[in-house]
Amino acid sequence: MAGEPKNAHTASLQFRQALQSRDMVFYTAPPGVSRTFFYVYVSAGVQLLFCEEEDAPVVLAPQGQRMAIAGGLLAIGIGIASVMFIYPWR
Repeated sequence: MAGEPKNAHTASLQFRQALQSRDMVFYTAPPGVSRTFFYVYVSAGVQLLFCEEEDAPVVLAPQGQRMAIAGGLLAIGIGIASVMFIYPWR
């Protein structure tokens, strides 16, 4: 195919040239991400502190309803992932 490197040496040279000419942009997380994760961990810790363990029996929904909910959540997740993959955010 046209445009493909012939060997590893040529590929590394092309990669180095692309880096030097700043044709490539590497992803960097936004500055507030670490703060967000900190608050997520703090909220999870607080939830564990106030969690009460009870001996009450766990009542589950019927299997058909559980499967429908799981399928719906899976479909929503795949839909969101597809939109994020297809739509160029930059």
